[in-house]
Amino acid sequence: MGPLREIFGKLPGLGSFADQLDERELVRVEAMIRSMTPRERAEPETIQKSRAARIARGSGRRSKEVMELVQRFRQMREMMGALGGGGGLLSRIPGLGRLAGPGAPAGFDPQAFLSGARRGAGAGAGGGAVRRDDTKRRAQQKRKRKQARKDRKKGRRR
Repeated sequence: MGPLREIFGKLPGLGSFADQLDERELVRVEAMIRSMTPRERAEPETIQKSRAARIARGSGRRSKEVMELVQRFRQMREMMGALGGGGGLLSRIPGLGRLAGPGAPAGFDPQAFLSGARRGAGAGAGGGAVRRDDTKRRAQQKRKRKQARKDRKKGRRR
């Protein structure tokens, strides 16, 4: 894709930020995020001083920097929540606006709908904490596929 500076320069409205972008800072942030457990990535509220110290040791940074990163994340999450207020994301999608309000079908949970959509979105900035349910389900599906493969092989030999 090229340097991030060039990508930001090509995006409308973000060209002025391209000069301020320090790619080394992104490397530092990535190191801190990769030093977190999946649960810490999913729930940054769990990061206290002792966890921050462990993350800092793993990433080669200071615990103060880890806490600052967590604080920036919280601020961004609050800001994004404020921007997304009103009817929510579903109301902005043509044809799905009624799903967000009182016209929603019985038993429809918009939060479950959105979390399912996010899960299938691929790798993102969040690092993606894998739920235990998904891990168990995948392992079970893998066992079933493996057993089916063995059964097919047995059928060929006879």
